[in-house]
Amino acid sequence: MRSTAMGQYRSVQHNLSKASSRVDRLYLQATTGEKFRVASDNPSAVGTVLSSRSGITMQERHMENIATAQDRMNSADSYLGSAENVMQRLTEITTAALNGSASQADLTTYANEVVTLKEQLLDVANAQVDGKYLFAGFNDQIVPFSGDPVVYGGTTDTKWIESGPGETVQSNLTGDVLFIAPVDVFGEIDALEAALLTGDSAVLDEKLATLEQAAEQIRSQRGILGSNNARLDDSLVLLEDAQLQLQSTLSCYEDADLTQVVSEMAQAEQALEAALAVSSRIASLSLLDYL
Repeated sequence: MRSTAMGQYRSVQHNLSKASSRVDRLYLQATTGEKFRVASDNPSAVGTVLSSRSGITMQERHMENIATAQDRMNSADSYLGSAENVMQRLTEITTAALNGSASQADLTTYANEVVTLKEQLLDVANAQVDGKYLFAGFNDQIVPFSGDPVVYGGTTDTKWIESGPGETVQSNLTGDVLFIAPVDVFGEIDALEAALLTGDSAVLDEKLATLEQAAEQIRSQRGILGSNNARLDDSLVLLEDAQLQLQSTLSCYEDADLTQVVSEMAQAEQALEAALAVSSRIASLSLLDYL
């Protein structure tokens, strides 16, 4: 008889402990908004949660890479826009100089402006962002264009960023393809200045064609930069969509539904009260067994 009573008492105590633990767990969910905090709370969800968290971290890294690259690419595009303006003005000067009404004094004035435009273009070619030269390749700590005549001291290496799993995009332009080859832009500007000072119309006519080639050289490279930037925009949209999906999956496993938790909490509290009542009665009966 006593053995049966003790068995019942232990069973009730076990149920009471389970009911109490359930109430505690639900209170914690209501307080933190989290379905579980340790793996033992939901072992079957651990793999999915860890995988989702890892995926989100990876997406964030790619998105940060893209943001950093696009900042520099946007700066480079702005500088190249200035370079195109310089080339446009050089073409205008050459066209005006070929006008038979231009005097030597006019040509000298044009030559002086060409010198100023060359300095402006040199500033563009040596543009920096965050202390790094935009068009220097891997030698981005060293001034890429210097000397008289101007020479390129950077590298021909292109930089690539990982824009997504297994995807890379070129994020820079090097000074050689912009200003040196196939047309030596600074060399052409020097030749234009000399032709203006001497009033050599034949050379000026030749420079008009080569300056347009030089301008097209810059425009075409700027177009490549813009195309790569657009690819990064597309990658960013895909990454953001993937991240939202991963966050949604993570939320399904981690975030508690407050309405459901409150409802379950009410049920769990009732079950706990019932277990306490039964435990109290069993305890009284067990005590009578010893009297």
